[in-house]
Amino acid sequence: MRRGGAFEEVACAFLSMPPAPAEALSALRGDPVCVVPLFMSDGYFVRAVERALAAEEGRESRRLRQARPIGLVPELTEVIERRALAACAEGGLEPGRCGLLVVAHGYTGSPASREATRFHTGPLAAAGRFRWVDAAAAWHDLT
Repeated sequence: MRRGGAFEEVACAFLSMPPAPAEALSALRGDPVCVVPLFMSDGYFVRAVERALAAEEGRESRRLRQARPIGLVPELTEVIERRALAACAEGGLEPGRCGLLVVAHGYTGSPASREATRFHTGPLAAAGRFRWVDAAAAWHDLT
């Protein structure tokens, strides 16, 4: 994001280790601040980011805006396709004879990860570059 030059400042924050969102926000001068969740779906942890931002917004005089999680931007479908096509090329394989399995992880109590994975596999299958496209997942119980 820094190299792209679309933002004057870029900072990183984490939910489980420093710097926390509040610490990262204090290092930024801009207004508004755009928060980009580096998660694949709009699930449990993205809601935790939203809660952290809501708490900060009460203390901040700046406007805080949250973008969609990275995993839900359509451009990621293109990235998945390019990486899969490159893997085929490196292996000397014809994509039309290969299947593409997109593997995800998520929380058993939420369909968000499944939906995000299908968000990408649907267009990949429709493009017809691979013999078949499907999704597999490992689900975890957070309790």
